[in-house]
Amino acid sequence: MIIGTQTIDFMAKQIESLLTEYQFEIAKAYSQTEDGALSIGLTVKVSPGGSGAKVETNINFVTGRVKDKQTGTISEESGTISEK
Repeated sequence: MIIGTQTIDFMAKQIESLLTEYQFEIAKAYSQTEDGALSIGLTVKVSPGGSGAKVETNINFVTGRVKDKQTGTISEESGTISEK
């Protein structure tokens, strides 16, 4: 297996395709950030595939954040529940 210019170009095209495909979701996720920063992870895995190189490209970003909290106390003996 050789990783040359054509393979690198193919990787770049896959990355561009993923970014273009998720452009709306990326913009939405960015608009919902609290600190004005959005991390986008892009990974490329190259492995032998038939007569050439198999290229798998992945994208990863968070589209929303859930932050919640529940607090309570339960007494098994008396069967009472106290929620705050």
